[in-house]
Amino acid sequence: MKLASYYSQGLRIGAVVDSRIWDLRRVYELYLLEEEGDPAAEEVARASVPSDMARFIQHHHGCLEGIQRALAWATQGTEDRARAEWFCAQSLVSELSSVRLLAPILRPGKIVCTGNAYMDHIQESPTAELPPEVKVSFLKASSGVVGPGATMHYPGDSTKWDFENELVIVIGRACRQVTEQEAYGYIFGYSIMNDGSNREVPAVLGGLTSPKGKSGDSLAPLGPWIVTREEIPDPQRLALRTWVNGELRQNASTAALLWSIPRIVHITSTVLSLYPGDVISTGTPAGTGYGTGKYLKPGDVVRCEIEGIGVLENRVGSAR
Repeated sequence: MKLASYYSQGLRIGAVVDSRIWDLRRVYELYLLEEEGDPAAEEVARASVPSDMARFIQHHHGCLEGIQRALAWATQGTEDRARAEWFCAQSLVSELSSVRLLAPILRPGKIVCTGNAYMDHIQESPTAELPPEVKVSFLKASSGVVGPGATMHYPGDSTKWDFENELVIVIGRACRQVTEQEAYGYIFGYSIMNDGSNREVPAVLGGLTSPKGKSGDSLAPLGPWIVTREEIPDPQRLALRTWVNGELRQNASTAALLWSIPRIVHITSTVLSLYPGDVISTGTPAGTGYGTGKYLKPGDVVRCEIEGIGVLENRVGSAR
């Protein structure tokens, strides 16, 4: 499933199917009522599908398969025009273009960023070194998370505004020192983050990975949704592309990651305990402003795309 957070008369979790978004709680409630005759359908659906994605991820165990069946039941029903119109009247489904998408997880518990994860990006720097192991580089403030379509604002005392298109791992179960063999079992799904960066912070003030370098408000666009793990059986065969104002800047594949997804989860979990709704951002390939000298400026539009997930697009606003 593609699971999105959106606003439509309140915060909701929706499942994106083609060009439509289904209100997951309403779908599950109607399925329980009509197909299973559950008199407590409303209460069960409310408990199973809260409006907050982080809570949903935390409590999804045991109900996800039922929710997937409900969604399949609902989407198959749209082949009948009368039934499809009734679904719309019941506010079960909306055109994706008619709702406001938010970051799928509004405030992740933590955003763990790994660095120097693609050889071509390492080679863009004359001082960077190949790490001998997964580099758990820094924590990015979750207060910087914004959704698709939101405006990014960089600090006014810098001109080296940069983007980094990164595959994100969304943790689904609490873990500590998980093995590589077990790692996939702790992954809920995948998303995209544009790791907005201010590359003009002096080393004496903390450098790139300091809060001023990486954690400014709005510098963590996340989305457009989470794709659940089973939908992407091999997350290391995904094309990754980034455009700025229509110009292709990054054109790579997650196959070029130096470390496997299970290895990244394993090593990260030896450094930090991980909890449902935490995210691990896996680093970026070559083509950023740092490598090309083409930094962002107000009015630019950054379009991050990862195959199998979707497109995360954000505009660069005025300095703040």
